[in-house]
Amino acid sequence: MLERLVLALTLIGCASVRGQNVISAQAGLVHHVEGRVLLEGRPVEPKATEFPEVKNHQTLATEEGRAEVLLTPSAFLRLSRHSSFRMISSKLSATSFEIVSGAALIDVGKLLKDNAITVRFKDAEIHLTRKGLYRFDADPGTLRVYDGEAGVTSGEQAVVVHRGKEVLFGTGLQAANFDTKKTDAFYRWAQRRSEYITAKITPPSRLDHFDWCLAPGGAPKSPLSGCSHSSPGTGSSSQSAGANGAKQGTGANAAYAGPPGGPGY
Repeated sequence: MLERLVLALTLIGCASVRGQNVISAQAGLVHHVEGRVLLEGRPVEPKATEFPEVKNHQTLATEEGRAEVLLTPSAFLRLSRHSSFRMISSKLSATSFEIVSGAALIDVGKLLKDNAITVRFKDAEIHLTRKGLYRFDADPGTLRVYDGEAGVTSGEQAVVVHRGKEVLFGTGLQAANFDTKKTDAFYRWAQRRSEYITAKITPPSRLDHFDWCLAPGGAPKSPLSGCSHSSPGTGSSSQSAGANGAKQGTGANAAYAGPPGGPGY
């Protein structure tokens, strides 16, 4: 009940610039799509006031497209082309999903104490407990931590993966260094999405005490946007916020979403 109230207040506040109320009680809202994206085999066609949700046991898959899914108020799952994930639990207190195929980036802001994100991947469980940026590639089966910390368990093995480390699954749980400055088109797309969202959210002053929603200067915290550190390969920093882009939701599980697109996407 508390987590629902906090999220509702946050999202209502973030939409107040336009006077629109939005409430989300669960993870899994399809926040943005490009190209052909399927939910349970059916094309996703977001509308101005309706946002599809990936419900428990449902699968979202991209073909020649990309997708962005809201997990918590400050965490996004982004899918590359020809990728998919399956929702296991959409509860904010125990969000759990499986990366089934392709590539995914999870951009996590500071989590509330009642929020938890668990990723199932290659017969392992990955617990994301800190803000950061995490990449999963089903082929060859790697987890890369660009920022943050991930706890990985597989059978009786366990390892904590820190920033700048990667794990190749299937060869034992051993973390090795990787070059965080080496990126690709998917990473750069996700970075643009994060920066675009950051620029479009202006949290109201009455919610300033929810410091997990803010970075110095008033912008939401995001490893990709550079709010808390220099982004890999950019060294940029974003601390300003612009006009809010929230759309009005419908129903008890409608959620905040920024504009569905923008220049350069």
